[in-house]
Amino acid sequence: MSSYHKKQRPKHGFPCFRTATFLVTFCIGLVLLSFSSLDKNEIAIRYATKSSHPSNRYVLYDSRYGSLNNQLNSLFNSLVIAKQLNATLVLGYAYTPGGGYALRDDGRSNHSYLVGHYFDAKLLNSVQPIIFMDEYLQLDRARHPLPFYVDSAQESTRNGNYYRQLGLNITIHWLTKKQREDPPHSPQRQHVCEQILGRGKKILQQKDCRDILLGFSFTNLYNCTWYDEWWYAVRRFVQPKSVILQSVRTFVQRVRHPLVVVHVRYVGGSDAPNNHQQHHNNTNLRTDHSFYETIYQHLKRYNSHHHHHSTIGSIYVVGMKDKRQAIRVDGAIDYLSKKLPQVDWYTCANLTNCAESYDRNSLYEEDMSAFRGYYSVILLDQWMGVESDYFLGRSASTFSQNIVYWKQLKGETTNHYLLY
Repeated sequence: MSSYHKKQRPKHGFPCFRTATFLVTFCIGLVLLSFSSLDKNEIAIRYATKSSHPSNRYVLYDSRYGSLNNQLNSLFNSLVIAKQLNATLVLGYAYTPGGGYALRDDGRSNHSYLVGHYFDAKLLNSVQPIIFMDEYLQLDRARHPLPFYVDSAQESTRNGNYYRQLGLNITIHWLTKKQREDPPHSPQRQHVCEQILGRGKKILQQKDCRDILLGFSFTNLYNCTWYDEWWYAVRRFVQPKSVILQSVRTFVQRVRHPLVVVHVRYVGGSDAPNNHQQHHNNTNLRTDHSFYETIYQHLKRYNSHHHHHSTIGSIYVVGMKDKRQAIRVDGAIDYLSKKLPQVDWYTCANLTNCAESYDRNSLYEEDMSAFRGYYSVILLDQWMGVESDYFLGRSASTFSQNIVYWKQLKGETTNHYLLY
């Protein structure tokens, strides 16, 4: 084992006219984004050199589902709709997995935000106006009726009550049948990404310009990056804060290459079972070993296809670490290191035993919160995948999918990643 294994007060809402707003925005050059192609290597991005200015309309969105990457996908989806509405996006609080409670910043009274706490808020604000929920709640407009667009009774009750508790004057707006139905001549069932965009456009066509709150029907857990240029390209401006990038890149420079990052993640189906009791009930089931063997075979193919005259130098394993699970990081390292003894092995067990935060003490003075947050380890792990020579991840995981999208934005191809 290697030693690193230690292991954002606008004027009050005026009537707005979408075309006029667009022309004004265009003429004064606050923000201009042009995506001429979906080719990952040829997307042209042009925008004002100063930060985007807030608009006269705000979009709030419900992101209280899942962990870091599910909440990131809600952010990406909401950025698309806010851009369509020429609105400022209100960033909601970061939440614990499952949407239980809003996270606090280092145990203090301040709320934690994904953008601001972990990701660079100034960078995102350069292309899309954003504001934090705490700032929005201080505005007079936050006491005006706020339409909350929902698609289900459960969403109406659960989330309506939550946002009322924040002090917002929520009015429930059910999507009408016409708003929900597919457009004429469309396939019988639209893809969820088409539904999200279509609903946003129907709200866009309404003449009032009140602020709106988008329910889960809009933000959705589904990753729609592939469907719209902005969904994809906005990721260039959702990047970790500099101290996270610096920490990871310093580590990457230190290890032997090629550096491969492997995501160990149980997703059910052929991976099941993934708890010790189920394994003990049937000693013939060795799902953990067959899972690890699948990883090993992928690593062997990587070696043979890409490195005829050299072998993997370092493997960094990310993913499940809960001791109650049978398929997890330490099990993968134990199994794979016996088959690949020449490789240096690394992982991040926690912030005090984390390879890529080895130099974190020297970075704490710059931004301590980025390392001490609830999702710090996950983000460190994730960016290791982005910076790696090769990433082996799970096709059903938003964590792995987002790594691949960020790698593509760097110009990398399938020679640099595989989702199994």
